Amino acid sequence: MLSSSPALFALRLVGGLIALAGVSAPARAGSIELVASRPLDFGAVVVLGNGTKQVTPDGTVSANGLASVPGTREGPGEFILRYRPDSRATRAAVVLVSITTVTTQTVAGSTGSLSGLATDLPGDAGLVAGEARQLRLAPCGETVCETSFRVGGTLTVTGGTRQAAFSF
Repeated sequence: MLSSSPALFALRLVGGLIALAGVSAPARAGSIELVASRPLDFGAVVVLGNGTKQVTPDGTVSANGLASVPGTREGPGEFILRYRPDSRATRAAVVLVSITTVTTQTVAGSTGSLSGLATDLPGDAGLVAGEARQLRLAPCGETVCETSFRVGGTLTVTGGTRQAAFSF
């Protein structure tokens, strides 16, 4: 269970986007650690009613019904997963991945909610909120291995007429 691990702390920092089942830190075979290296940023937007902004795991950004403020940081959330292989023979690891819901944010009178979360995890392009899947990580010859992945989603903004920046 991840009750007091660095992985759970990182998950809480990014609003519970990704949950991984495993043990605390890479100390023995089969252990994992999750590090949030960048939040899912939608940058600053000017809202005149309602609108949406999508950031895909590959960094593509599109907006509808709102104006993006030039020069603000936007892009997918980035995570690093460090793990010790399950055994010396297989040099692989299996983790359970689940995308959960994220609470809405209210910034400068505008409310933003997140939906359509997607990752670039290998083999799990169709992972949706509420689903849990096993993911077999590629074999690794190192004592401690790592892989990175990105998370994108769609921000729906309502209300407000001011500039607001959303990050999850």
